[in-house]
Amino acid sequence: MMRKRGVSLIIGILVVVVVVGLSVYFFSEPGQERKKEVVEKKIPDAKILFADEEQEEMSVQEVPSLMIPPEVEPLPKPVAKEDPCRQIQDDLADFFHYLDNKPYILDRVSEPDTYAHFKKILKQLEASPPVPAGEGNHTEHMMRNITHFFHIMEKEDIHFVQEIFTHERETLETDLKMFFKWFSLGDCCPDPERLRPTRHVLYLYAGFFLNTIGGRSYLFRRTPSIRLLVSYYCLLVLHDADETGENNYGLDIFPYIEPLRNEIANYPDFRFQEQYIEQLRAIEIYYLQKRIPMP
Repeated sequence: MMRKRGVSLIIGILVVVVVVGLSVYFFSEPGQERKKEVVEKKIPDAKILFADEEQEEMSVQEVPSLMIPPEVEPLPKPVAKEDPCRQIQDDLADFFHYLDNKPYILDRVSEPDTYAHFKKILKQLEASPPVPAGEGNHTEHMMRNITHFFHIMEKEDIHFVQEIFTHERETLETDLKMFFKWFSLGDCCPDPERLRPTRHVLYLYAGFFLNTIGGRSYLFRRTPSIRLLVSYYCLLVLHDADETGENNYGLDIFPYIEPLRNEIANYPDFRFQEQYIEQLRAIEIYYLQKRIPMP
Protein backbone atom coordinates (compact mmCIF):
# COMPACT_ATOMS: atom_id res chain seq x y z
CA MET A 1 0.00 0.00 0.00
CA MET A 2 2.82 2.37 0.82
CA ARG A 3 4.52 1.46 -2.46
CA LYS A 4 1.38 2.41 -4.44
CA ARG A 5 1.20 5.76 -2.65
CA GLY A 6 4.83 6.53 -3.50
CA VAL A 7 4.25 5.80 -7.16
CA SER A 8 1.12 7.91 -7.17
CA LEU A 9 3.02 10.81 -5.60
CA ILE A 10 5.77 10.64 -8.17
CA ILE A 11 3.23 10.55 -11.03
CA GLY A 12 1.41 13.55 -9.53
CA ILE A 13 4.62 15.55 -9.32
CA LEU A 14 5.41 14.76 -12.99
CA VAL A 15 1.93 15.86 -14.06
CA VAL A 16 2.35 19.19 -12.24
CA VAL A 17 5.71 19.80 -13.90
CA VAL A 18 4.27 19.04 -17.36
CA VAL A 19 1.27 21.32 -16.77
CA VAL A 20 3.48 24.21 -15.61
CA GLY A 21 5.75 23.76 -18.61
CA LEU A 22 2.86 23.78 -21.04
CA SER A 23 1.43 26.88 -19.40
CA VAL A 24 4.69 28.77 -19.83
CA TYR A 25 4.89 27.67 -23.47
CA PHE A 26 1.31 28.59 -24.44
CA PHE A 27 0.89 31.81 -22.43
CA SER A 28 4.26 33.43 -23.08
CA GLU A 29 4.89 35.57 -26.34
CA PRO A 30 5.80 33.12 -29.14
CA GLY A 31 9.29 33.40 -30.57
CA GLN A 32 10.18 36.21 -28.15
CA GLU A 33 13.65 34.93 -27.36
CA ARG A 34 14.41 34.15 -31.08
CA LYS A 35 13.14 37.55 -32.22
CA LYS A 36 15.28 39.29 -29.65
CA GLU A 37 18.32 37.38 -30.87
CA VAL A 38 17.63 38.22 -34.51
CA VAL A 39 17.08 41.90 -33.74
CA GLU A 40 20.31 42.09 -31.82
CA LYS A 41 22.14 40.63 -34.78
CA LYS A 42 20.59 42.93 -37.41
CA ILE A 43 20.58 46.26 -35.58
CA PRO A 44 24.00 47.69 -34.79
CA ASP A 45 24.93 48.97 -31.40
CA ALA A 46 23.33 52.35 -30.66
CA LYS A 47 26.71 53.62 -29.56
CA ILE A 48 27.90 53.17 -33.13
CA LEU A 49 24.95 54.90 -34.79
CA PHE A 50 24.83 57.85 -32.39
CA ALA A 51 28.47 58.28 -31.48
CA ASP A 52 29.64 61.72 -30.36
CA GLU A 53 32.06 63.72 -32.51
CA GLU A 54 34.85 62.88 -30.10
CA GLN A 55 34.38 59.14 -30.63
CA GLU A 56 36.08 57.31 -33.46
CA GLU A 57 34.36 57.53 -36.82
CA MET A 58 32.15 54.55 -37.57
CA SER A 59 33.70 52.10 -40.00
CA VAL A 60 31.85 50.94 -43.05
CA GLN A 61 32.13 47.31 -41.96
CA GLU A 62 30.05 47.98 -38.82
CA VAL A 63 27.10 49.42 -40.74
CA PRO A 64 24.57 47.13 -42.42
CA SER A 65 24.65 47.11 -46.21
CA LEU A 66 21.09 48.44 -46.40
CA MET A 67 22.23 51.70 -44.78
CA ILE A 68 24.91 52.39 -47.45
CA PRO A 69 23.46 53.96 -50.61
CA PRO A 70 24.57 52.11 -53.74
CA GLU A 71 27.15 53.82 -55.88
CA VAL A 72 25.55 55.48 -58.89
CA GLU A 73 27.61 55.03 -62.04
CA PRO A 74 27.91 58.22 -64.09
CA LEU A 75 25.85 58.26 -67.26
CA PRO A 76 27.92 57.74 -70.41
CA LYS A 77 28.70 60.93 -72.25
CA PRO A 78 26.73 61.26 -75.47
CA VAL A 79 28.85 60.55 -78.52
CA ALA A 80 29.09 63.61 -80.71
CA LYS A 81 27.67 63.00 -84.15
CA GLU A 82 30.15 63.41 -86.92
CA ASP A 83 29.32 66.23 -89.32
CA PRO A 84 29.22 64.64 -92.81
CA CYS A 85 29.86 67.97 -94.51
CA ARG A 86 32.95 68.58 -92.42
CA GLN A 87 34.12 65.00 -92.93
CA ILE A 88 33.99 65.19 -96.73
CA GLN A 89 35.75 68.55 -96.73
CA ASP A 90 38.46 67.17 -94.43
CA ASP A 91 38.90 64.14 -96.68
CA LEU A 92 39.37 66.42 -99.67
CA ALA A 93 41.92 68.56 -97.82
CA ASP A 94 43.81 65.44 -96.67
CA PHE A 95 44.00 64.21 -100.25
CA PHE A 96 45.66 67.40 -101.48
CA HIS A 97 47.97 67.56 -98.45
CA TYR A 98 49.03 64.06 -99.42
CA LEU A 99 49.73 65.19 -102.99
CA ASP A 100 51.79 68.15 -101.78
CA ASN A 101 54.43 65.70 -100.55
CA LYS A 102 54.65 63.70 -103.77
CA PRO A 103 57.76 64.45 -105.88
CA TYR A 104 56.05 63.49 -109.12
CA ILE A 105 53.50 66.29 -108.77
CA LEU A 106 55.68 69.20 -107.65
CA ASP A 107 56.91 70.05 -111.14
CA ARG A 108 53.32 70.09 -112.45
CA VAL A 109 51.97 72.67 -110.02
CA SER A 110 52.17 76.38 -110.82
CA GLU A 111 50.05 77.45 -107.85
CA PRO A 112 51.21 77.58 -104.18
CA ASP A 113 49.89 74.06 -103.57
CA THR A 114 47.94 71.28 -105.26
CA TYR A 115 44.61 72.38 -103.78
CA ALA A 116 45.00 75.86 -105.27
CA HIS A 117 45.88 74.28 -108.60
CA PHE A 118 42.79 72.08 -108.39
CA LYS A 119 40.59 75.13 -107.75
CA LYS A 120 42.02 76.88 -110.80
CA ILE A 121 41.23 73.88 -113.03
CA LEU A 122 37.67 73.65 -111.69
CA LYS A 123 37.04 77.31 -112.46
CA GLN A 124 38.27 76.79 -116.02
CA LEU A 125 36.07 73.74 -116.56
CA GLU A 126 32.99 75.46 -115.15
CA ALA A 127 33.49 78.59 -117.23
CA SER A 128 33.40 76.68 -120.57
CA PRO A 129 31.33 73.48 -120.30
CA PRO A 130 30.83 71.24 -123.37
CA VAL A 131 27.62 70.61 -125.28
CA PRO A 132 26.40 67.06 -124.45
CA ALA A 133 24.17 66.51 -127.49
CA GLY A 134 23.48 67.59 -131.05
CA GLU A 135 26.78 66.60 -132.65
CA GLY A 136 24.95 64.99 -135.58
CA ASN A 137 23.28 68.28 -136.48
CA HIS A 138 26.14 70.62 -135.66
CA THR A 139 29.59 69.60 -136.84
CA GLU A 140 31.18 72.47 -134.94
CA HIS A 141 29.90 70.96 -131.68
CA MET A 142 31.59 67.68 -132.52
CA MET A 143 34.92 69.30 -133.35
CA ARG A 144 34.84 71.47 -130.28
CA ASN A 145 34.01 68.52 -128.03
CA ILE A 146 36.89 66.49 -129.47
CA THR A 147 39.37 69.22 -128.52
CA HIS A 148 37.45 70.45 -125.47
CA PHE A 149 40.14 70.05 -122.80
CA PHE A 150 42.88 71.46 -125.03
CA HIS A 151 40.82 74.61 -125.56
CA ILE A 152 40.13 75.43 -121.91
CA MET A 153 43.05 73.88 -120.00
CA GLU A 154 46.73 74.64 -120.16
CA LYS A 155 49.21 71.90 -120.92
CA GLU A 156 50.45 71.76 -117.34
CA ASP A 157 46.87 71.35 -116.09
CA ILE A 158 46.30 68.33 -118.33
CA HIS A 159 49.58 66.79 -117.20
CA PHE A 160 48.64 67.50 -113.57
CA VAL A 161 45.50 65.36 -113.88
CA GLN A 162 47.26 62.65 -115.89
CA GLU A 163 50.03 62.32 -113.31
CA ILE A 164 47.51 61.78 -110.53
CA PHE A 165 45.69 59.09 -112.52
CA THR A 166 48.99 57.39 -113.30
CA HIS A 167 50.55 57.35 -109.84
CA GLU A 168 47.45 56.90 -107.67
CA ARG A 169 46.01 53.82 -109.36
CA GLU A 170 45.84 51.82 -106.11
CA THR A 171 43.51 54.33 -104.44
CA LEU A 172 41.66 55.42 -107.57
CA GLU A 173 38.33 53.93 -106.52
CA THR A 174 38.37 55.56 -103.08
CA ASP A 175 39.53 58.90 -104.48
CA LEU A 176 36.86 59.05 -107.19
CA LYS A 177 34.19 58.04 -104.70
CA MET A 178 35.26 60.88 -102.43
CA PHE A 179 35.22 63.41 -105.29
CA PHE A 180 31.81 62.22 -106.43
CA LYS A 181 30.40 62.73 -102.93
CA TRP A 182 31.94 66.18 -102.78
CA PHE A 183 30.66 67.15 -106.24
CA SER A 184 27.16 65.87 -105.38
CA LEU A 185 26.74 67.86 -102.16
CA GLY A 186 24.94 70.71 -103.92
CA ASP A 187 23.32 73.03 -101.39
CA CYS A 188 23.32 70.40 -98.63
CA CYS A 189 26.67 71.64 -97.29
CA PRO A 190 28.22 75.09 -97.11
CA ASP A 191 30.58 76.12 -99.90
CA PRO A 192 32.12 79.44 -98.81
CA GLU A 193 34.61 79.45 -101.70
CA ARG A 194 31.84 78.68 -104.23
CA LEU A 195 34.12 76.01 -105.59
CA ARG A 196 31.79 73.09 -106.22
CA PRO A 197 30.35 73.02 -109.75
CA THR A 198 26.59 73.40 -110.06
CA ARG A 199 24.36 70.42 -110.78
CA HIS A 200 23.85 71.74 -114.30
CA VAL A 201 27.58 71.83 -115.00
CA LEU A 202 27.96 68.28 -113.68
CA TYR A 203 25.10 67.23 -115.97
CA LEU A 204 26.80 68.78 -119.01
CA TYR A 205 30.11 67.01 -118.37
CA ALA A 206 28.42 63.69 -117.59
CA GLY A 207 26.55 63.90 -120.89
CA PHE A 208 29.76 64.88 -122.65
CA PHE A 209 31.62 61.75 -121.49
CA LEU A 210 28.76 59.32 -122.17
CA ASN A 211 26.97 60.80 -125.16
CA THR A 212 29.50 62.59 -127.38
CA ILE A 213 32.22 61.37 -129.69
CA GLY A 214 34.74 63.69 -128.10
CA GLY A 215 33.97 62.58 -124.54
CA ARG A 216 33.83 58.86 -125.30
CA SER A 217 37.03 58.97 -127.35
CA TYR A 218 38.75 60.73 -124.44
CA LEU A 219 37.71 57.94 -122.04
CA PHE A 220 38.76 55.17 -124.42
CA ARG A 221 42.27 56.61 -124.44
CA ARG A 222 42.43 56.08 -120.67
CA THR A 223 42.97 52.83 -118.75
CA PRO A 224 39.97 50.49 -118.37
CA SER A 225 39.62 51.28 -114.67
CA ILE A 226 39.44 55.05 -115.28
CA ARG A 227 37.04 54.66 -118.20
CA LEU A 228 34.67 52.35 -116.31
CA LEU A 229 34.65 54.37 -113.09
CA VAL A 230 34.17 57.74 -114.82
CA SER A 231 31.39 56.24 -116.95
CA TYR A 232 29.73 54.83 -113.83
CA TYR A 233 29.68 58.14 -111.97
CA CYS A 234 28.58 60.04 -115.07
CA LEU A 235 25.66 57.64 -115.39
CA LEU A 236 24.69 58.33 -111.78
CA VAL A 237 24.71 62.07 -112.45
CA LEU A 238 22.52 61.71 -115.55
CA HIS A 239 20.13 59.38 -113.73
CA ASP A 240 19.74 61.92 -110.94
CA ALA A 241 19.04 64.67 -113.48
CA ASP A 242 16.41 62.48 -115.11
CA GLU A 243 14.70 61.78 -111.78
CA THR A 244 14.65 65.46 -110.79
CA GLY A 245 13.42 66.71 -114.17
CA GLU A 246 16.73 68.40 -115.01
CA ASN A 247 17.58 66.29 -118.06
CA ASN A 248 17.31 69.33 -120.30
CA TYR A 249 18.83 67.65 -123.37
CA GLY A 250 16.68 64.54 -123.01
CA LEU A 251 19.70 62.22 -122.81
CA ASP A 252 18.74 58.53 -122.78
CA ILE A 253 21.13 56.55 -120.56
CA PHE A 254 19.26 53.24 -120.72
CA PRO A 255 21.38 51.84 -123.60
CA TYR A 256 24.57 52.43 -121.58
CA ILE A 257 23.50 50.59 -118.42
CA GLU A 258 23.76 46.93 -119.43
CA PRO A 259 27.08 47.20 -121.35
CA LEU A 260 28.66 49.09 -118.46
CA ARG A 261 27.36 46.60 -115.90
CA ASN A 262 28.75 43.67 -117.89
CA GLU A 263 32.16 45.30 -118.26
CA ILE A 264 32.38 46.04 -114.54
CA ALA A 265 31.32 42.47 -113.72
CA ASN A 266 34.23 41.21 -115.86
CA TYR A 267 36.71 43.55 -114.19
CA PRO A 268 37.60 41.79 -110.90
CA ASP A 269 40.10 44.37 -109.69
CA PHE A 270 37.42 46.74 -108.40
CA ARG A 271 37.11 46.85 -104.64
CA PHE A 272 33.47 48.00 -104.77
CA GLN A 273 32.50 45.85 -107.75
CA GLU A 274 29.32 44.42 -106.17
CA GLN A 275 28.18 47.87 -105.14
CA TYR A 276 28.53 49.18 -108.69
CA ILE A 277 26.66 46.20 -110.15
CA GLU A 278 23.78 46.46 -107.66
CA GLN A 279 23.42 50.19 -108.28
CA LEU A 280 23.34 49.70 -112.04
CA ARG A 281 20.73 46.95 -111.70
CA ALA A 282 18.52 49.22 -109.63
CA ILE A 283 18.78 51.99 -112.22
CA GLU A 284 18.05 49.52 -115.03
CA ILE A 285 14.90 48.31 -113.26
CA TYR A 286 13.82 51.94 -112.83
CA TYR A 287 13.94 52.57 -116.59
CA LEU A 288 12.43 49.19 -117.47
CA GLN A 289 9.40 50.00 -115.33
CA LYS A 290 9.05 53.36 -117.06
CA ARG A 291 9.12 51.63 -120.45
CA ILE A 292 6.36 49.11 -119.65
CA PRO A 293 3.24 50.19 -121.60
CA MET A 294 0.28 51.17 -119.49
CA PRO A 295 -2.77 48.83 -119.85
